[in-house]
Amino acid sequence: MITIERGVKITRRVVDPDGNPVAGATVARAMTGSDNSLTGDTRFSVQADRDGRFIAWLPASGQRRYNLMAHDGKYGPWRTWANGVLPPIRTQPGQEIRDVELRLTRPAIVRGRVLDFQGKPVPRCEVRARASDRLEQHIYGPITKSDQTGRFELRFLRSGRQYIWAGKVIYFGEDDASDDSRRVLTVAAGQIREGVDLILQASR
Repeated sequence: MITIERGVKITRRVVDPDGNPVAGATVARAMTGSDNSLTGDTRFSVQADRDGRFIAWLPASGQRRYNLMAHDGKYGPWRTWANGVLPPIRTQPGQEIRDVELRLTRPAIVRGRVLDFQGKPVPRCEVRARASDRLEQHIYGPITKSDQTGRFELRFLRSGRQYIWAGKVIYFGEDDASDDSRRVLTVAAGQIREGVDLILQASR
């Protein structure tokens, strides 16, 4: 016998930092603390309509926690704003949560260089950021590549403590910041942070 569980319905809208509706924003569910979605992909992500309104049907969390996040655009591209997040919740089958407002945030920017252990620039190296509160899916996280001179500009960072790193490491936490290719920075909304050098070790 297969029992079909009733879904959880969450509704309202996505807005920008000034409270204006954001058409085409993505609403996704993050499994709190995992940097991922429930399924590891975008199947529970939905798009806001032209008035910024959305309807999200989600599985109940039970004893686990998840939270909603908003991304300014579809999966992949970025437009104007940094991600917005809501506090974690627990849900039960058939629950309906109304009047949820997801507010996108003013982005911070980090600029710097990727260098090798001899101080030479490293071109085309991936540079990533991940918020330390772990309320976002990593697939909607900021990412860029260094240019031919090793310089990078990492945009769309949400304010707060951010992990910044260069190279192919998928994720690290504050306790793993063991070399100069990884930095822990606190940024403010709208801030431009200059002079952040990330130095790859010989083995990376």
